[in-house]
Amino acid sequence: MEYIDEVFGRSGHLSRGKDGYQPRNGQLILARAIDAAIVGGAHLLAEAPTGTGKSFAYLVPAIFHAVKNDKRVVVATANITLQEQLIQKDLPTLAKVLPWKFSFEQVKGKRNYLCLDKLSQHEGQLELGLDADEGQQANAIRAWCDRTATGDKSELPFEPAPRVWNRLAIMDEDECKGSECSLYRECFITRARARAKESHVVVTNQHLLMAHAHLGNDVILPPFQVAVLDEAHRAADTAREFYGFRLGEVSLDRAARVVSGLAGPAAGQPLLDKARVFFAQLRRYRDSDAYRARLKERDPVDWGPLDQSAGVAEQSVREKIDPKLWPDTLEPREAYRLMNEMDREERGHTASVRNAITRVRSIRHRLGAAMRLEGEGRVYFLESDEKDRVSVVCKPIEVAEQLKQGLFDRTPCVIATSATLAVDGGFAFARQQLGAGKARTLTVPSPFNWSRQALLVTPTDMPEPNSGEYKDAVGRALAEVVRQARGRTLALFTSAEGMHVAYRHVKDCGYRVLMQGKDGTRASLIEEFRRDVGSVLLGLESFWAGIDVPGESLSCVVIDRLPFLPPDDPVVDGWGGNPGDAFREYTLPRAVIAFKQGFGRLIRAPTDRGCVVLLDPRVNTKRYGRSFLRALPGIPRTTKLDDIRAFLG
Repeated sequence: MEYIDEVFGRSGHLSRGKDGYQPRNGQLILARAIDAAIVGGAHLLAEAPTGTGKSFAYLVPAIFHAVKNDKRVVVATANITLQEQLIQKDLPTLAKVLPWKFSFEQVKGKRNYLCLDKLSQHEGQLELGLDADEGQQANAIRAWCDRTATGDKSELPFEPAPRVWNRLAIMDEDECKGSECSLYRECFITRARARAKESHVVVTNQHLLMAHAHLGNDVILPPFQVAVLDEAHRAADTAREFYGFRLGEVSLDRAARVVSGLAGPAAGQPLLDKARVFFAQLRRYRDSDAYRARLKERDPVDWGPLDQSAGVAEQSVREKIDPKLWPDTLEPREAYRLMNEMDREERGHTASVRNAITRVRSIRHRLGAAMRLEGEGRVYFLESDEKDRVSVVCKPIEVAEQLKQGLFDRTPCVIATSATLAVDGGFAFARQQLGAGKARTLTVPSPFNWSRQALLVTPTDMPEPNSGEYKDAVGRALAEVVRQARGRTLALFTSAEGMHVAYRHVKDCGYRVLMQGKDGTRASLIEEFRRDVGSVLLGLESFWAGIDVPGESLSCVVIDRLPFLPPDDPVVDGWGGNPGDAFREYTLPRAVIAFKQGFGRLIRAPTDRGCVVLLDPRVNTKRYGRSFLRALPGIPRTTKLDDIRAFLG
């Protein structure tokens, strides 16, 4: 373990090679614990608060053992922002300062890469059906294809419109022809995975890690001996999405277009027509008194016509392929031999047909499962997008066993870390959610002096959150906070309605007010908030995490209410048993972790100073309020908004 001191010590590689680096005790503690877990073949659950430097703390021992002991590491994050930070900043920095040469690669989901096959299919008619701006984007992407080495959408100097990118990337797994594609060897995804097989460190997302664990092969990711789950507090939710499914209007539209392209409009149009009728029925059912939280009765609408139409579409497409090439009637090895005897064009067409059959079969399977409510421990519910397009969603309530068998039992060492992983000082909730019953645990001390750097304000004169006057009371309190803090405030909300009510109270406060959904993208809002000292930013769930604004611009965080899941959350509603058990075992721990995430936006550097204002009186009046207060790192507390100005100075 001497190498850890050689890297992190006061005269170590990082101190000598990275500008501004300061050794941190918590970082050393975490790095040593991770080294011990890798050496001992053990799993580790580690809470590392903001400011610990956890990325370097897990990367350094992971790289050391990958190079010295041939142990490839996969780092899986919950969002692409952290992946980009690792690939573009942290790993290149370590490559410069560490004495061991190592390689790294990023593997993203297929939707992030340009598909050469789909580009070739649109050759000569790429702009068809697009408006002028979209046509310009499409032509820019075509020119970029000749220059890019990765085909990664993040390299583009602009964010392509959905209609453009959807026709040029793999949006559904069964669109990909895989090794049967005529451009398989040139494929950007194939090349990224090939580079990953030659790399010591592979950075990916949690969803792909789940897919790798579920499939039990090395098609998606190369073999690895160490897995790091960063943002591990979100891993169970990722697993619920992976082990569930979503059947929506958009996916049916795509399927109908594919069927029409292969078997003609007479086969595809009826499928599209029946799908529109089916989803219109679902919308009416969703808006009726019969629906609350989730589907609870079998056959809530008439789905037979859609199922029959899908069956006809499947048969129509099946007629476009030689029966001996369909795996149902042929040994896979023999099918592979016959495919290899075809020319590239015929092989590509055959792959397209087989994928279309698989797609329609999947639709029929998911449709039947949802309408019949198949499978214990699963919930089926309806979700709508901004255009009121409905999807039927399935999620398992528990995913611990899948994660245990697929990840923890198969991987010698799993490091699950986050700034917010413990609840009430323990890891029982994390163990239960992740299936990591035998993992070691570690809570890293915070590098910040919370008793001097932060103040918690919990006003006692706020009405109860379920009262009709609560939202306006929040708005008035926020206006006073903004006045006391002279702007410089991030306000976090649990509902869009509450945010919009508050906006009406502060929009003329004398400071610039930015609001999610009104004034730009998430990234542009955060950058403008950071740049414009004195501005105010209002945001919803996506702003509770991943915002790093050190310094004066973020001097105050306002939280409108304790972030409990809504009572009609499908997983909570489907928990079963005593409702109190669901609250204690699932709802409360999740809310505490979300609260810690929001709180963590405040202090980002040792020189920061600021206030967190919680406007939910239940933290003072309810017994469970103690769990939220215990989650905070011993900061002083007041009930008076007037104390904000004095504290901030």
